[in-house]
Amino acid sequence: MTLTPWIIILIAVLLLLFALVVVLLINRKKLPNRKPDYYTWFVLGIIWIIIGMPLAVSSNNFGIFAIGILFTILGLVHKKEWKKNHIKYKDLTPLEKKIKFWVMLILGIFILAFVSWFLIFA
Repeated sequence: MTLTPWIIILIAVLLLLFALVVVLLINRKKLPNRKPDYYTWFVLGIIWIIIGMPLAVSSNNFGIFAIGILFTILGLVHKKEWKKNHIKYKDLTPLEKKIKFWVMLILGIFILAFVSWFLIFA
């Protein structure tokens, strides 16, 4: 049985995500317990709505658009807590800054790899 490149890539991505979850669970006790940042939920919702609109029109797939609406509504319902729970980078602990750096680096590498893959083979 031969494995296609997509299956190998999928397995690698799943293994990296699993490793990331394990690291986060191990460091969970070291991280402070924070309340949800509803401002971030609102911003994510707006971004997902903007990304989801063309997808909904072109492919009749309303998933990302609907999730964007839900995130936006969740953020707006808790608008009073925006200033209280909003976390800025300077307020993060050194461990949180390190985790954020590595998560963003890994996600950036994935995005670069997938865009490169698309441009090479499209």
